[in-house]
Amino acid sequence: MIIKQIDLENFVGFKKIKVNLSPSTTYLVGPNGSGKSTIGLNSIWFALQGIAEKKTNSANPLIAERWRFIGTIKSKATVKLTLIDTKTNLEYVVERILSKSETKLSIKCSDANIKPSQDWLNSLFNLFLISPLYFANLSSQEQCSSLGIDVSAFDMKRKQIKSDIYALNLKIANIDSLPVITPVEKPNKDELMKNYTDATDKNNKFEKLSSELDRAKKDIIAVDIKIANLESLVNSYKASKATTLENIKSLTASLSSIVPVNIAILKEKIAEADALMQKYYVYENYLKTIAPLKELKESKEKLFDDLKAINLSKEEYLKSKNFDIEGLTINEEGILVFHNRPIKPQYFSTGELIMLVVLLQSKLNNDLNFVFIQQFNLLDKENQEKIIDFLKLNKYQALIEYVADTGFNEDCIVLKEFNLVENKDIDSNIDNV
Repeated sequence: MIIKQIDLENFVGFKKIKVNLSPSTTYLVGPNGSGKSTIGLNSIWFALQGIAEKKTNSANPLIAERWRFIGTIKSKATVKLTLIDTKTNLEYVVERILSKSETKLSIKCSDANIKPSQDWLNSLFNLFLISPLYFANLSSQEQCSSLGIDVSAFDMKRKQIKSDIYALNLKIANIDSLPVITPVEKPNKDELMKNYTDATDKNNKFEKLSSELDRAKKDIIAVDIKIANLESLVNSYKASKATTLENIKSLTASLSSIVPVNIAILKEKIAEADALMQKYYVYENYLKTIAPLKELKESKEKLFDDLKAINLSKEEYLKSKNFDIEGLTINEEGILVFHNRPIKPQYFSTGELIMLVVLLQSKLNNDLNFVFIQQFNLLDKENQEKIIDFLKLNKYQALIEYVADTGFNEDCIVLKEFNLVENKDIDSNIDNV
């Protein structure tokens, strides 16, 4: 599919103009601001995709305000493209009329049985085909999208997994930064306290019995004194003595069964147990803190496995999108690269970009074999000839923007201030396509 003719009426600065294109190479010649890009880029873009203030899902319209493309001689602007299908020799006329409020599309085919639609135009259109340098200035995501490559789902999963790994690394680092605590066995303080209470009771009982024993002994001494002084009361006191002796015997027996306990030692052990208990609590908390470490590390390993799986799926997906161009791939950041260099103006010369983008487009099997080349003057003669030969070899119809005041061969269309100075008549050539 090639473009035979472009007709503009009241479009931007053009009042009415008809441009015939060569099946091979046509030069749009003129000074800056003469309307070359309006014909070579904007008019074709508008005819195939329309115009809108934002992109739609089904098409890729020219993003702009409508009124800016309507000239001054009437309220509407018209662009008409005449296309030739070089395989079937069928002719298609695409006409789009622009007003401030809407656009109207008409598509006619020389075969009345064929009814082309906007979907058909969408299949023809690819912006980087129309302007290779425009493709070079697209974002990496837009470049991939224009080639039918969408790795956003993989990249979203990779981003989430990396985020999860980062969070796990923070948790693991926090645990790993804790000082290692020597294991501490929990002391049996309850048993010590019971022993302390029993010992206290036993000692109190011992002290009480000792005090009673002391009083009994004093009573014996007092009785002995009374016996010595009061012989008359000897019998009664002897009886009292006998009773007291029995009491002494009983108290002595009771006292002998009780062994006094060293309370100070128990207090010291309890204090030691309190200190040890504090260490045990720290150790117990430490064990609780490090308990999830193994699970966290296992989760991290699983996430790394998931990341490898995503990368593998992405690689297989990209292999399925192979354009059979050596050195062309998409790197881990999702950037389209050629021999590890992004397809951007800072990494390639203008000539290299033009040939590379056209080569990419040729792998898409697009029906419209047309390309608009800008900044052709920036190339030296050798690169200009190389690009022309490359386009002819790949059977491309080229419309080349050339900044000059006059034409230099029979394939030139010369413009000046949005007026046609010189046009070529190629109808005879079209008939032989």
